[in-house]
Amino acid sequence: MSTAWGTRAEEAARRLAAELGVKDFVYDPVEVPKGDSTREVSDGMLIVGDRGLILQVKSRDPSADRDSAKVSRWAMKKASEAVRQVQGTRRTLETTKVTLRSRRGHELVLEPPQTWAGVVLLDLDPVPDGLRICSDDDDTIIMTLADWHELHYMILSTSGVIDYVERVVEQGIENDLGHEWDRYRRFAEADSISANKPGYEPVLPLNPLSDNDRICANVLDEWIDSDIAATPVDNGRYTADQVRSAVETLDSIPILLRVQIGEAMLSRVRDSVRSGEPRSTLLTIDSPARLLFFTDVSGNWNNKWRYLEPHLTTYTAVRHEQLEEHYGPGETLLLARVERDDGSVWRTFVRIAGSAKALSLPPDVRWGICAQFGILTAEGICDLASISGVEKCPCGAGGEFRDCHGPDR
Repeated sequence: MSTAWGTRAEEAARRLAAELGVKDFVYDPVEVPKGDSTREVSDGMLIVGDRGLILQVKSRDPSADRDSAKVSRWAMKKASEAVRQVQGTRRTLETTKVTLRSRRGHELVLEPPQTWAGVVLLDLDPVPDGLRICSDDDDTIIMTLADWHELHYMILSTSGVIDYVERVVEQGIENDLGHEWDRYRRFAEADSISANKPGYEPVLPLNPLSDNDRICANVLDEWIDSDIAATPVDNGRYTADQVRSAVETLDSIPILLRVQIGEAMLSRVRDSVRSGEPRSTLLTIDSPARLLFFTDVSGNWNNKWRYLEPHLTTYTAVRHEQLEEHYGPGETLLLARVERDDGSVWRTFVRIAGSAKALSLPPDVRWGICAQFGILTAEGICDLASISGVEKCPCGAGGEFRDCHGPDR
C-alpha cells in the first residue's frame, strides 16, 4: 500500500508526463483480477501507438533520516522491488486484456501480448553522490523523479520520452542516480553531430530551448490540447482511432523540428492577418504524415462558414494528390486556423490517408485550388506564372496548359 507521500509522488509522475507531454497518452493505474483478489497494474503507463512505457514509483518519507548510507540502502532496496513490479506488470500485459483510462478520460483496451520497457522513478532527498543502481532487468531503467521532470521539460513529447527510454535500453548505458543529464547529453550530442548529414533532423535538443523557441514549439499544442484531441467523434467525420492517429502524428515530431514548424505557422498567420487573405504552406514531409497549414481571417467567411470545412477538405485532397505524385503514397494532415474578428481563433484539422486515385477530383475543383494557392511540385509551391504553356495543365484534365487553363484561355 502506498503511503501518503508515495501516492503524491505517483500522481506527480503521471501529471508531469501529461502536462509536458500529451494527456491522451498518459494512463492511470488499473486493477485486474488475480485469483480471489485484484492487483494494481503499474503506477501508470505512457502509450503511443504500439509503443509504451511501464512506470513504477517509490517515494521515501521526507522526514526520515537523511544519512547518505541509509538513503543508499533504501534506494537499492526499493529500486529492486520496483523492477520486480515492472516485470510483474509486463507478465500481466503479455497474457491479459486490460482496459486503461487516459488523463484526458479516453479508454484504451490493450490486447496481449504487450512487452514494453520499464521506468523506475525514485523520489528521494538527498540523492547520494556516486550511487549507481544497476537494474536486474535489461529492459528497465532507473532515475529520480526530478530527472523525470527534467527529461519531459527538454523533450516536450510523450512519444519522444518513449524514444529516449528505448534508446537507453537498447544501448545499455548506465549512469549515477540523479545524473540523468549525463546520459541524455550523450544522445543529444550524437544527434547534434548527425544533424550535419543530409536529410537528418536532430531529435534531442542539446540545450534547453530559448523562450522564443519554446513558444514556437508549443504552437502545435494548440491543436493537440484544444482541438484535435477534443474533436467530437460522433459527427461522422472521424472515428476515435483517426483522431488519436492525428494526435500521434503531431506528438511524434521531434522538438527541434516543431520549433521550425511553429515559426513557419506563426509567419503565415502574421501574413494572413496583415493582408486579409488566406495563406497556406507545406510544413514538412518527414513526419509520419505530410503536414500542411492553412490560415485565414473570418471576414473572408462571413455568412458562408458552412463552406469552410468542405473547402479545407478539397484543399487537402488536392495537396494529397500532388504529394503522392512527387513523394509516393502517405498520409496528409492539414491544420487549419481562422482568426475571428473578436480575436478568438477557430481551429480544425483534415486528415486524408490512402491512394489519391480514390479521391476522383474533378479538374475544375483541382484547378480552383491551384489557381488560388499555387501548385505543389517536387521543388515546393510554385505559382501559375512559372508554368510553361506546353506543360500539362495542373487541373489534371490531361491537356497542355495553353489549351486548357492558360492565360490566353
